[in-house]
Amino acid sequence: MDKTMHNIIKITLGAALLLTQSVLGTALAADKSKEVDLIYSKLVSALPKEGAIMISPYADSLQTFGENIQAAFNRESDALGGVALEVKTNRSKNPWDAGIFNVLGAPIEEGDVIYMAFFAKALALPSADDAAVIKNVGVQKGSEPYTTVIGRDFNLTTTWQSFALAGVA
Repeated sequence: MDKTMHNIIKITLGAALLLTQSVLGTALAADKSKEVDLIYSKLVSALPKEGAIMISPYADSLQTFGENIQAAFNRESDALGGVALEVKTNRSKNPWDAGIFNVLGAPIEEGDVIYMAFFAKALALPSADDAAVIKNVGVQKGSEPYTTVIGRDFNLTTTWQSFALAGVA
């Protein structure tokens, strides 16, 4: 896994906001574009005093890298907030050949508790026997030796699902 791995966190935070919205029982805004704003404000108010949101929760803040990837924002998606990043790529030899990332807005210190959540779905499954897989989702150091703080793979279906992982740095 390379430095871009920690960038995948932004997708995760979007999910955290969605999960938080459900937990807090917040009503979604009538304007789909305001849904994430509403959830974000509820999440911020629910954080412990020492807690911090480290990435932007908006799908259009996501970035991609690699030659083996095609990505475009779907601004009429049925995703929370109405915007989703749709990605097409093929499996390659190395997980760092292509990916999605977001840069953290604050440093992670040893002992910090990290929680990452996101929503995702497959646009289509590879075949009846194969799952669509997001490889190496997590938080990673952005320079050598690119140490993974938390990370794992997730299998997708063609329905929006929430995913989460947590750990201690």
